[in-house]
Amino acid sequence: MVIDANIDYFVAIAEGRRAMPFKQWWDANASQLENELPRTQFLRLKMQSFDEICRILDERGIEYSKSFDNSNIRASRLPMSHDSIERDPEIAPLIDEADKMTEEELANEKRRMGFCHLYWRTKKRILKEEFGIDWKTPAEMNPGVMFD
Repeated sequence: MVIDANIDYFVAIAEGRRAMPFKQWWDANASQLENELPRTQFLRLKMQSFDEICRILDERGIEYSKSFDNSNIRASRLPMSHDSIERDPEIAPLIDEADKMTEEELANEKRRMGFCHLYWRTKKRILKEEFGIDWKTPAEMNPGVMFD
């Protein structure tokens, strides 16, 4: 009977009659997203709002479950600070370009624990050297958070 209840629950979600909390939504979609997105974009995606995640995935033509209870997103995510320059519409394309350059530069690096710090240092250097932008990394913006 428990199995039937679970099947009914997921059928209801699939049909849009019921939504799931963000954590369940993420768990249900994360492995597919991790396989279809570059690693750094996948990691950045986790920090976005649900609507922004959907927009990005729609742009890339990636199929995913859109059934989600928006009321649970804040409770299921840590509040993270981001450098305000990331929201500047004139600077955002430069940050995207720096992400591409960082990906290229680190293409042969192993993606293991602590890689995010190497990525952010490299991105910070590229933004400064190539575009004259002083950018604060997520680690700098969130000193109380331990990043792997």
